[in-house]
Amino acid sequence: MPSKIFGKVPERDPRFFNPPPNNIPVLIVGAGPTGLSLAYLLARLGIRSAVIDKHAVRLGQPKAHAINPRSLEIFRQAGLDIPALRALGASVDDGFWVSYVSGLPGVELCKLPYERQDEDVKALTPEPLLNIAQPVLEVFLEDAVMATELVTIHRCYQWEGVLLGADERPISAVRNRDEEGKVLKIRSEFVVGADGVASAVRAALKNVTFDSPPGVDRPQKTNFYQSIHCRGNVSSLLQPDDTRATLYFCAHPEHAAGIIVYDIALSFVHVTQVNIDGNDDTKRLTADKCTDIVKSCMPTLDFEPLSVTLWQTWPRVASAYSDSSHNHRVFVAGDAAHSFPPQGGLGVNTGFADVHNLAWKLGMALRGGEKHQQDFLKSYTDERKPVATANAVQSAENERVGIEVNPALSRIASDGEAASDLATHVKKQDVQSELQHLAALSKPHFDSLVLQLGYVYGTGQDGTVLLDDVSAFVPSAKPGSRLPHTLLVDGTSILDHVPYDKFVIFYRCVGNIFYPTHDGPLKIHVLDVAPLKPATSWYELVGLDEGAGLLVRPDQYVMCKVSSMEEAMAVVEKYLSRGGM
Repeated sequence: MPSKIFGKVPERDPRFFNPPPNNIPVLIVGAGPTGLSLAYLLARLGIRSAVIDKHAVRLGQPKAHAINPRSLEIFRQAGLDIPALRALGASVDDGFWVSYVSGLPGVELCKLPYERQDEDVKALTPEPLLNIAQPVLEVFLEDAVMATELVTIHRCYQWEGVLLGADERPISAVRNRDEEGKVLKIRSEFVVGADGVASAVRAALKNVTFDSPPGVDRPQKTNFYQSIHCRGNVSSLLQPDDTRATLYFCAHPEHAAGIIVYDIALSFVHVTQVNIDGNDDTKRLTADKCTDIVKSCMPTLDFEPLSVTLWQTWPRVASAYSDSSHNHRVFVAGDAAHSFPPQGGLGVNTGFADVHNLAWKLGMALRGGEKHQQDFLKSYTDERKPVATANAVQSAENERVGIEVNPALSRIASDGEAASDLATHVKKQDVQSELQHLAALSKPHFDSLVLQLGYVYGTGQDGTVLLDDVSAFVPSAKPGSRLPHTLLVDGTSILDHVPYDKFVIFYRCVGNIFYPTHDGPLKIHVLDVAPLKPATSWYELVGLDEGAGLLVRPDQYVMCKVSSMEEAMAVVEKYLSRGGM
């Protein structure tokens, strides 16, 4: 979609303009958060990769801002410095709320917690949600990736297609955009497209389509979003008793907008829905025009527009995340595999979970050769597509509810202004009752732990069915579920004891009936949990009796209970050969 940067274009980073290697285990297309996360996870497994991106510099809006608990658990398992990452994002005080207002400054109509960032949620996850600007996160991931010394990043290189060589390894054609006639051939074991909604990699998969889930309609072509990224101190508009929020929704009928606060003292994004010709670009959106648009909502703020983007999205999910015509050697992840409306913040987080599911499988395939490919690697689609479908359906519902709620809020704001005292108007009992109802309708947009932590692999659940309550997450240890979190006596989580390169058997036994850790090709680690002193309720939840072991995958998902190492090895072998638990 069209984008425009006001003022100086960011300088090119000289580290990223060398040609990519002509032979690499994994070629990753796209240097956004999904591609960088995949490169980092592979590096943690000792696997080299090269990341190519067609853009010379990091682009502007739209960008995500909320990293959910499951994504942070993934980062934590990968060894990223989570305290350092949190220091780069919003504090809980600044990011706890979503506030519906008549403007800034203005009257608050109602507010909701933004996900669950309180202490109580730590009974469910070791890492509550973090609000952080995506560009800041990308720099953090980029630095972490480069520090591994197993990843190279190459900008201004556009992926144009792939053929399978005589040995069935992918050979990618990559064009240097700085030298239009120069096309490189890159041989790899695997190619992963993390190249966004308009994915060239997905387009190359002959048997893969990209459509809305059943029952979800594509919006009208004129339904676009306009994002204006600004530098400015939003906190300067607030009084001491005003709500400090990560999202403000301005309900004023003359300048309705969403305000995403990246850093309450530094930057924000002003977002509106606009009806434009799909062929229109950003030429009409000058810096002065963008200033006028933002000032209509925040008239007293001193700010500078940095960039503007026009964009459109609707729920779509790829029919498969790889295909047999490429021998399951070419994959898609993140926005290349699925695209959602922004309501709910599920897009980038679904991408992080995609690559968490994929990276260890690529590692097993590289370690096990042809034996551990085909059906095993197809399990990436089988497990992740239903999750994306459910998230797409919920995002579409969130967008639909927003279209219903926003006019109602605007009407309340108009009625209050007509009565010359909006602050008094919103305190009326009948108005408060309506506002509480509207807030309840909006809750799934901002509280979706079931979608984040509660999806279960291998159940055959229909992701097209809207869930009754996406907030009511109940931990489970049934096969396919994420291992339930419990805080241990040393302050760690039980999740911290799942190595990303091994299966693990958690057991509780007076005498170890399991063999010592198995370090053969399957790498099954054995851990007695008794010295870790998990909560009694955790023992009861997972049903870990003496003599039983709980077999868990490298990505922290439960496989089943086992009673011996032989049984565990048989279960793992079956999964690696068939891809089903």
